Amino acid sequence: MQSVNFNISLSDQFSTKIFHLDIREGTNKIFLTLASENVGIIKNELKILIYDSCEEFRGWMDQENRELLVALKEASVNGVKGYIPSGKWMMLIEVGTVSYSSKYMIEANFQNEKIHENWYVGELHTHTTRSDGVMTLNELAIEAKKHELDFLFITDHDIPFCVDGESIDDDLKLFPGVEITSYKGHALALGIERHINPQLMAETPDLSSKLVRSEGGIFGIAHPFFPPSPYCSGCKWSYELSPTNVDFLELWNSGGTGSFLPGFNLAALSSWVGFLNEGFKICATSGGDIHSVKDFNDLWLPFHVRATNLSLKSIICSIKAGKCYASRGKFSFEILHKDKKHYSGDTVNVSKDDSVEIMANSETADKILLLTSAGVMDFDSSSFDKKFQVQDVRWLSILALRRETIVGFSNPIFLRNDK
Repeated sequence: MQSVNFNISLSDQFSTKIFHLDIREGTNKIFLTLASENVGIIKNELKILIYDSCEEFRGWMDQENRELLVALKEASVNGVKGYIPSGKWMMLIEVGTVSYSSKYMIEANFQNEKIHENWYVGELHTHTTRSDGVMTLNELAIEAKKHELDFLFITDHDIPFCVDGESIDDDLKLFPGVEITSYKGHALALGIERHINPQLMAETPDLSSKLVRSEGGIFGIAHPFFPPSPYCSGCKWSYELSPTNVDFLELWNSGGTGSFLPGFNLAALSSWVGFLNEGFKICATSGGDIHSVKDFNDLWLPFHVRATNLSLKSIICSIKAGKCYASRGKFSFEILHKDKKHYSGDTVNVSKDDSVEIMANSETADKILLLTSAGVMDFDSSSFDKKFQVQDVRWLSILALRRETIVGFSNPIFLRNDK
C-alpha cells in the first residue's frame, strides 16, 4: 500500500499539483481511493487524472467518484484497463474553486503476481514503397521473417502506417510509426497512427515530442550525426540535442550512409553516454533504416526487447524503460546482486560498499567494453565474469566490438544508493 497526502487551501485555487506512485514490476491491479478531512455543503472543485509510466491516461477521480480500479483485464467506469507498466505513475491534481481548506489522502492498494518476461527481436526503423523504400509492406514482412524477427515498426517518411489490404504473415507483428522528416533533422515516432506535421519542428522538436507522447507513442532521434545535405537530405540533427524531449536515441544506424560510414554512429554513442551521466534515462536503439533487402547487411543489429508479451503497449513501454539491447548472435548482460539477477533497464538498490557480479557475453565480439558512469573498462575477450565494487557508480552498460566495429550494445542497469 502507498498513500499520498496533500492540503488544499484558498490560495490553491486554479492550480495544479503533481504526485507520483511507484508501481512495482508484476503489479496487475491498482485500486485508488480518495478521502478528505472534512466535507462542506459546497464541495471544492477537484479533479485527479492518472497517467502510467508510459504517460498514457489511465483514469480519473473527483469528489463524487472517489474510487478508481485499473487492471490488466478490467477497470472501473472511470478507468482504462490494459497492460500495467512498472515505474512512476503520475497523479495530476487540478484544483478549481476552493470553498474551504481541507486535507486529502489518496490511498493506493496493489495486487501483484509473478511475471514472466521474454526477449523479442525486431526492427524499429523501416520504409516501404509508401515513401522511399523499394519493398512493399508484404515484401518487407517476408524479408523480416527470413531474419526471424518477431516485430517491425513501419516508419515511412511522414506517412502514417497503413496495411492497405496487403497480406501479412500472422506470426510477425507490425506496429505503427512514422519518421517525421524535416530538413533540420529526422525523428522517429513509434506507436502512433497519425501524421505529425513537420512544421511543428520548425524551431524546436518540443511540440512534436509532446504530441507523440500524448498519443501514447515515444519520440526518438534518428541518425543524429549523419552528414547533412546534399549527402543525406535533412539527416543531420541540426536542432539542439536536448535529452528532455527524447525517449530514445538511435545510437546505431546501419542503413544507407550508416553502412559505409559507421563512424558517424560513434558521435551518437558519446552523446548518449553524456546524457546518462547527466542523470537522464534515455534508451539507446539500433535502426536498420531498412529501404531495401541490402539494408539487412553485415552491420545491421537487430533490436531485442524484454517484455511481458508481444503487444504494442508492452513493447513501447519496455523500449522507454531501456529493457533492450542490440546485437546479432548470442548476447547477454546481467548483474547478480544478493542472489538476484538484473538486466538492462533494471534499477538495483545498493549500498556504498556493495559489490555486484557482472556477467557479459557476445559471441560475435573479440572485445567487450564495460561502460560506467565512472569510466570504461576494456576486456579483450568475447565474455567476462567479474566482481565489481559499486562505490559511487550510477549505471553500467556494455559495448561489444569486433575489429573495432560495434557488433552489440546494451542499455544500462542503473544503481541506486540505498542509504
